[in-house]
Amino acid sequence: MALHLHPREHDRVAAVRSLRIMDEPPVPDLERIAELSAALCGVPFGSVNVIDYDRHYTVASYGAPRIHASREDSLCSLAVLSDHVVYAVDAKKDPRFAGKRFLDLADPPIHLFAAAPICTADRLPVGTVRVYGSEPKELSDRQLRGLEDLADLAMSVLQLRTTARTLHNTATTDAVTGLLNRHALELMLAGPEAASIRAVVYADLDGFKAVNDRLGHAVGDRVLNAVARRIDAVVDASDVVYRVGGDEFVVVGRCPSSDPALLGERLRDSVAYAPIPVDGQEIEVRLTVGVESVPEGGDPVAGIDRADAAMYAAKPQGSATSARG
Repeated sequence: MALHLHPREHDRVAAVRSLRIMDEPPVPDLERIAELSAALCGVPFGSVNVIDYDRHYTVASYGAPRIHASREDSLCSLAVLSDHVVYAVDAKKDPRFAGKRFLDLADPPIHLFAAAPICTADRLPVGTVRVYGSEPKELSDRQLRGLEDLADLAMSVLQLRTTARTLHNTATTDAVTGLLNRHALELMLAGPEAASIRAVVYADLDGFKAVNDRLGHAVGDRVLNAVARRIDAVVDASDVVYRVGGDEFVVVGRCPSSDPALLGERLRDSVAYAPIPVDGQEIEVRLTVGVESVPEGGDPVAGIDRADAAMYAAKPQGSATSARG
C-alpha cells in the first residue's frame, strides 16, 4: 500500500525529530493526557503518539501496553496528513482504513477510532492523541473538540520538555569549545555517575595567557577549540572531557582498567604533535597534566583535587606558548 505523506513532510519530520522523544521512557504528563482522552470519550483505551517518517511510536498509553508500529500499518498516520481529527464510528467498515494491518492485529479489535493531530505552532502535525474502543460508538462534537484540546496540551508538554532540555544543554555546555563545562562536571559528581570514575586527568595549557595578550581573545578561542578537538579525539568512548575554565580541562576515565598516566600522556601528545594554524600563524601549544587514580569506592572529588594539585606542581616555570608567523 502506498504511503501518503504530508505536503510539508520534510519539515514535519524535522519537527518530530527535534522533540527527541522517540525511544524515550514514558512522560508522566503525557500518560495523564492519554488517560484523560479515554475518560473524555468513555472508552477503555487512549494514547499519545508520535509519527516519524516511517514509524508510529507510542509515547504514552492508557488501558493497553505501548505499541509501536510501522507508519504504513498505523491508523494514526491518516491524522498527520492534515491538521484535522480523524474519526470513525467503526474503523473496520471505514474505507479510509482499508489495508491497515494493525486494524486486524489489535486485540481487542478496534472499532471506534478517533485521533486528533498534535500540531506545532505552524500547524505541522507531529503525532496524535488517539482513543479507540472495541465496539462501534459515536462521539459528540464536544468530545472531538476535547480531543483537539488535549492534543494542544500534549504539544505544550512536548515543547516544555524541549525547552527544558535546551536550557540544560545551554547551562552545561561550554560556548567556546562545545565541551561540557564546570557546571556539568559538578552535576555529574553529585550524581550516581560519579561512582564510575576510575581515572582523572587535570590539564592546563602552558602560557596561554600570552596568546590572548599578544594575539587577542578571538585567536585564543580558536586555539582552545582546536585543543578541545585534539583532546576529544584521543580519549576512549567511556571517557568524558570537560572545559572547567580558562585554559583548564578535566578528563574523567570510567573504564575499570583506565590508566591515568597513559591517558595523561595521550593528552599531552595529542596537543603537542603539531602547531595549531590560525590566520597564517602556527601556534605551538603544550599541556601540563596532573593524573590521579580513583579506586572503587573512592572519592572522585578528592581525586580531581589531587590531580589539580599534581598539575600545578608539574607546571614549568616561565612556560610560554609560542607563535610563529
